[in-house]
Amino acid sequence: MIKNNYYKEIISNIENFINKKEYVKASKIIEEELKMPYIPFDVEKKINLLKNNIDFFLIKKNLQKDISFNLYIKNLFSNKYNFFEKIEIIESLDYFDLKSEILVIKNILLNQKLNDLLKFKLLLILKKQEINIIINILLNSGKKESFDLKRIINFYESKEFAKDSIEIENYLFKDPMLKNLSFSILEMIYLLNFKNNKMIIKNSSYYLHSIYLTSIFFKDNDLKNAIKKIINNYDFFIFQIKNFLYDLDLKK
Repeated sequence: MIKNNYYKEIISNIENFINKKEYVKASKIIEEELKMPYIPFDVEKKINLLKNNIDFFLIKKNLQKDISFNLYIKNLFSNKYNFFEKIEIIESLDYFDLKSEILVIKNILLNQKLNDLLKFKLLLILKKQEINIIINILLNSGKKESFDLKRIINFYESKEFAKDSIEIENYLFKDPMLKNLSFSILEMIYLLNFKNNKMIIKNSSYYLHSIYLTSIFFKDNDLKNAIKKIINNYDFFIFQIKNFLYDLDLKK
């Protein structure tokens, strides 16, 4: 817990600018504080977390300004961007007419180096654009699978995904950092289920898994304990969390 009133005010100012999407102003405060000869450890840790969150939004904003399809593809395979940023790159491809770029898209889906979840997200964008063809994916395991885009279910349009998203919004509306990470984790859980050919489960409460994992990432014990109180079968819940983390490979 940050006790010094000066640092409390600094953190509050940064968070207020983030809430207003004034990332440049927030970044300026962070830059000035990190140049100081001394910052308490807990304050420095919090500021760096805020900095990472701002960097994510600035990258997303800059990506949306790009007009070159080839540049998006180049960024997709660049080591400069992490998994979450590449999710945003894939999402940005929806700005283009992918039917006219289908040969490039097919090659991307056959690239074994690209994380499977990114490929499955790209599949759903093709479906969204009503590109109803049969297309192949080469999985990271080396296995090749074919998908009929006319038949696959777009979970983004499901009632279950909408319900989970609303629950996250209601639960974490006061903290955009926690909320945005929870949304990203929720999306990954649904993408993993899609990859593993699992049906969309009614009343699955995946939002609890998303928020719980977010609490671990941010080391927010209050949030973690609050979720723990809601869960009926905590042992099974943790078993599901472990399976999710085992299946998830963000190295690609």
